[in-house]
Amino acid sequence: MKLPFFTQYTDKVKGGDSFMFRVRMNPKYKDNVGLHLHEYQHIKQWYKGLAIGLCVTVPILLLGFPSLALMGLVVSLQLQGLAYTFVPYARKLMEVEAFRVQIKNSKGVPKEFFIKTLVEEYNLNITTAEARELLYGLR
Repeated sequence: MKLPFFTQYTDKVKGGDSFMFRVRMNPKYKDNVGLHLHEYQHIKQWYKGLAIGLCVTVPILLLGFPSLALMGLVVSLQLQGLAYTFVPYARKLMEVEAFRVQIKNSKGVPKEFFIKTLVEEYNLNITTAEARELLYGLR
C-alpha cells in the first residue's frame, strides 16, 4: 500500500527533502528513482510517528481531556520531525534506513557517494568507517 503524499519540484532544494507528507525534489532529479524512494522512506517514517502519537492521544481524548488531546495531536504531527531535529541517534537511524532503500534502487552510483553524503550532510558526527558499516555492513 502506498501512503498518500505529494511531490513538489523546486530549485529551492539541492537534492530532495521531506516534511510531513510533502516531498520537495530538485527538478534535475525528477527521474532519480533511488532519491524518490529515499524521500518516500521519510514519508513512511512520518506516518509511523503520527501513528505512535495518535496511540497516545486518542486514549487521552477518550478519558475526557480534549485540550490535552489537542496538544497531543499537534505533537503527533511533528513527532518524526522533532526526533529527527533534536535526537541525533534518531536522525542517524532514519537516514540510514532511507539511504539503504536508495542504495538498493540506484544503479551505478559509487558506494563512496552515499558514505560521503551520510558523513558530511546530516550532522551525525560519524566517521567514514562508521558510515560504511551502517550502510553496507563493511568494515
